[in-house]
This record gives sequence, structure tokens and C-alpha cells, in this order.
Amino acid sequence: MANRFLKIQSRRVFSPSPRVFLAIPVAITLAAAVWYGSRPMLEQLKVKDAHRYQLMVHEASRLHFIEAWQRWVELKGVSHDQVARDRYRRLINQWESDSAFRQEKNKAEREARIKNRHRRSQDYQSILGALNDTPLDPRGLRAHWASASAWEKGLLLREQCVRWLRQEMEDHQNRRNLKGAVRLEALPSGSFSVVPSARCSGWIPVGEDESAVAQAIQALQEGMNYYYFIRLMDEVGLAKNEGFDFSGKLQRMTDDFGGV
Repeated sequence: MANRFLKIQSRRVFSPSPRVFLAIPVAITLAAAVWYGSRPMLEQLKVKDAHRYQLMVHEASRLHFIEAWQRWVELKGVSHDQVARDRYRRLINQWESDSAFRQEKNKAEREARIKNRHRRSQDYQSILGALNDTPLDPRGLRAHWASASAWEKGLLLREQCVRWLRQEMEDHQNRRNLKGAVRLEALPSGSFSVVPSARCSGWIPVGEDESAVAQAIQALQEGMNYYYFIRLMDEVGLAKNEGFDFSGKLQRMTDDFGGV
């Protein structure tokens, strides 16, 4: 009888009432409503400090509501400066204690530098290609030459001389890079041992006398490759074959053909 009485009493003590079953879904519904209603604030707190946010979510998932509430209060009250200091301290500790983390970060940094260098190189090549493809308007250059003083003409000739000597050097290098029967081994006229700016300064004196301009053109005619010289003359609006008789023109065309 005593054992039977104890069993009956235990059923009465531990058997849940219908109210408990009703309270559970109500509590879950209320919790879900609070959660979804607080989502904008939760997103802001997650952005503010992802580390403390994860700790709060972890406590809530384990049904440690008091600890989760404490994390919530801490997360709302912490300053952005403190968040930054804590994040930096965690990063330093992980860097010093975790060799795999260091290797991963170093690898990511190297890859980022390589990608950045490649991107800058592509941007540079794109800009350089656009500049090279932009044609020079000879009309503006010819108009400038027509109204320029002797001193300005000397500077203009120097500028164009440097430009065309550099173009000659670039064309020559491109030909040397070719393979097979189309490769030209002949060196162009003149020497590439002197930088274009120095060669042009030696050829072209700058002064207020028009005779200096004539001397400069004569020096360019004698020193430059014929084909690049006539391009320069054409751009400034002067006669391409000025100073050349037929035999002289033919001789220069033959001599300088390998350097075109």
C-alpha cells in the first residue's frame, strides 16, 4: 500500500499540467516575435562588434538567458574605441600564438600585392596605349610654327627631334625582337649611344636669329634618319624634301632604309 501511494503521489508531482503545454508554444512565439522585432537592432550590434555578438548568440542558443542578457547589455554599452582596441588585442594574440594564422595572413597579403601590382600594370599599359594611339594634330603644330619666333621654333624643333628619335629607337627595338626571316639586323643611321635629348640639343641651337633655325634644320637633315626627318618636317609644315636634290634624296632613302 505504501509503495502504491508513493507512485500515485509521484505522478501527481511530476506530471505536467495542460497549462505548461500551452505556455511552451506561447513562450516560443513571444521569443520569436521579440527576435524578429529586434532584428534591425541586432544587425547594428553585429556590425558594431561581431565577436561579442557571437558570444551572445552562443549563450542564447544554449538557453543561458541570463548570460545572453548580460552579453546584450555589454554589447550595447561598449564604445567603438573599446571594440577597436579589443579587436586589435585579439589579432595580436592570435598572430603571436597561431603559426597557421600567420602563414595564412602572409599568403593573403602576398597575393593581394601581386594582384594590385598586376592591376596597376594593366592600368598603366592601358593609359600608355591610349596615349600612343592618340594622333597628334599637325594643324595646331603647323599653326604654332607659322606664328612662332626663332627662339620658339628652336624649342619646337628640339621637342619634335626628341620625339622622333625616341620613335626611331622604339621601332628599331621592335624589329630586333622579331623572329625568323622578317628580322632586320641592320642598324639604323646614327648612334643610340647618346640619349635623344642630348643629341637634339647638340643639333639645334636656340637663339633669336632665323639663321639658327636654318642651321638646326640642316643639322637634323644630316643627322636624322631620312624617313623620320621627313615626318618631322611634315608635322611642322615645312617641305619634306627641302635641301635634297634627286640624287641626294635617292641616296639617303637607300642608306636609311634598314633603319625604317
